[in-house]
Amino acid sequence: MPLDVMDDALLDCHRGARLPCHPAPATAQAAGRAPRLRLPGWLLIGSTGRNVGKTEFACAIIKGFQAAHPMVGVKVTVVVEGESTCPRGATGCGVCAALKEDFEVSEETGGHPGKDTARMLASGARRVFWVRCRRAAIDGAIAALRTRLDPGTLVVAESNSLARAIEPDLFLMITNDRSSSAKPTAADVMGLAQRLVRSSDGAFDPGPRHLAVLDGTWRLVEASAAILAGGKSSRMGQDKSLLPVNGTPLIRRIYEQLLNRFDDVVISTNDPERHAFLGARTVPDRVPGRGPLMGIASAVQAARHERVFVIACDIPVIDLDTVTRMLVIAQDADCVIPVSSVGYEPLFAVYRKSALPAMRDVLETGERRISAIFPRVRTRFYDLGCAPWYRNLNTREDVAAFLGMG
Repeated sequence: MPLDVMDDALLDCHRGARLPCHPAPATAQAAGRAPRLRLPGWLLIGSTGRNVGKTEFACAIIKGFQAAHPMVGVKVTVVVEGESTCPRGATGCGVCAALKEDFEVSEETGGHPGKDTARMLASGARRVFWVRCRRAAIDGAIAALRTRLDPGTLVVAESNSLARAIEPDLFLMITNDRSSSAKPTAADVMGLAQRLVRSSDGAFDPGPRHLAVLDGTWRLVEASAAILAGGKSSRMGQDKSLLPVNGTPLIRRIYEQLLNRFDDVVISTNDPERHAFLGARTVPDRVPGRGPLMGIASAVQAARHERVFVIACDIPVIDLDTVTRMLVIAQDADCVIPVSSVGYEPLFAVYRKSALPAMRDVLETGERRISAIFPRVRTRFYDLGCAPWYRNLNTREDVAAFLGMG
């Protein structure tokens, strides 16, 4: 369900009204610059200096998303008259000096494996373009490139200067500890970047797993995940978290799905040895025996990020697009609770650290119901609608039915 259609189902439980929208940012004209061209589906990557990992980051993103989304890589080189070093990183190659027109758009087919464009192709990009242009001709160069792209194409582009001409879904700038100061092209556009991405020994923070594609647009959604592995599993007759499903413990199945999206996954359990085989961080209840709300509060407190997706250990299939939508909604809420045909689903939900005081207050009264926190915080409800993938495995009959579907 698109976010703009879904808003009617999202209520502010505390005030009985929709959450207020943020004011629109200042226009480009008000900021004293030409308006930028809005390009949905574009992710722009800049850098504060040379050799800080910009292309490595672009390739990691392409590799991570190319299976689900056809990706196009773009390298933009802005030629500045009189520049003595090639902005592409070569020395004296003469390529930029050979630019006779205002711009040139060429499709790369491989070539030297060390070239940035060749590395994009090797990472899984369907097509890769190299755009060379003079600074004053950047708008015309991008217009020419767009005629060669299919509608709805997802683009990962490298450039600092391009940020002055386009408004992508996201503009991220790569830096590292060796970048003591930003190069001039970076300093010129740093105020337009949503985030600085720190590069260290091939790792990035935030990294590709903090990115998501939702309705054809790029999103940056930094979040943790927590699997609730407590509970008595009385209807199942055995620990549900270790229940073998096609030969794999159910909790491992859930954990591996979460690793595709989250860099911080914790297991809420009071028996860490039982789940040590996962190699994940475990979090005990602050006060044992107080039910799932205590497990949620303890996991949210221990999580690395502000937003935490919480899932019970008996939900075998995770639709990551649905999770991403809830995480986006949680930018303006303390918790996001799905609603299915049977009611609230608080064990497949998003909670922010901002909800922790309410959780503690409720727990101190002796209350155990998760729903008791809803009126105390900004709660948004998410209509799951018809979601055939969503199911709980509470009984052996549930397991048999689930396996029969496969």
